Amino acid sequence: VAGAHDAAARTAESLLEMDQGCADAHLVLSRIHLSKGDHAAARAALDEAVASDFKVRESPMFSIISAQCKVSDGDLEGGLKELEAAMKLPGVRAPLTARQEEEARRKKTIPV
Repeated sequence: VAGAHDAAARTAESLLEMDQGCADAHLVLSRIHLSKGDHAAARAALDEAVASDFKVRESPMFSIISAQCKVSDGDLEGGLKELEAAMKLPGVRAPLTARQEEEARRKKTIPV
């Protein structure tokens, strides 16, 4: 697992060398830092993702990572609120309609 994390981190860092504004790469790094127990680095990478693209806050992955950071910091209520808000995002509780999926792909808010 550590090798996979290291490879993913290298890939994300390479992407950021090419495009510092790649919010998805920041999200990947945040998830990796969180899995290694480095909550401060996870939060910093999450903040960089938002700074790169504010719309990343509409991503379920952002909400999950943010909630995990909050819980790790002892903010259980904040983590719960983050997850409850994530449940209201389009496509989380119910599948996206074809129109919503096309719009999300156009905006690049879901993986293609």
